[in-house]
Amino acid sequence: MVKHMVAFKLKDPTRENIDIVKSLIMTMQDNIDVVRNMRVEEDFLRAPESFDLMLFAEFDNREDLMTYAMHPYHLEFVGAKCVPYVSAVHPFDYEV
Repeated sequence: MVKHMVAFKLKDPTRENIDIVKSLIMTMQDNIDVVRNMRVEEDFLRAPESFDLMLFAEFDNREDLMTYAMHPYHLEFVGAKCVPYVSAVHPFDYEV
């Protein structure tokens, strides 16, 4: 199994923007069939150096993660949907 985590720093972390980005992220689970599990958690400290959201996703293998990464729905999310809201992302992937 492959675990994929991504930290998101929002340009303007208002309640509305956090909810929008969380919803946008979660649409990938229903639109990309190689996603086995997905959730998004919110940082509660809200310190200036903190990231605002963390995506946790699971895939069966590395090939499925690559399929996800190159999937048109994911590319649209990365390219157009999150740009208005997100200032930085930090991914981390590992196998268990």
